Amino acid sequence: MTQMSHQKKDFRFAELGSPKTIWAIPAAHGEVERLVNLHQQLIRHAQPGERIIYLGNMIGVGPHSRETIDEILSFRRQFLSIPGVKPDDVTY
Repeated sequence: MTQMSHQKKDFRFAELGSPKTIWAIPAAHGEVERLVNLHQQLIRHAQPGERIIYLGNMIGVGPHSRETIDEILSFRRQFLSIPGVKPDDVTY
């Protein structure tokens, strides 16, 4: 009798598929103005089939944690409004 191997999915890692481009957003540390500027540039270039990945450390150090989260969620809505963009195209 052969023993079948059942591998469990490791949720520490995201499966990105085969995107044309991966946009990696570095730590913002609550510096909402820097994030707004980056998002303004990114929305001009990001396309359906690409992935936007937030690498972490978005809040906690800078003075505007709540505003930073609001900006991230607002940008996600804006990006998802582009025809062809899917919810999985944004990873936190």
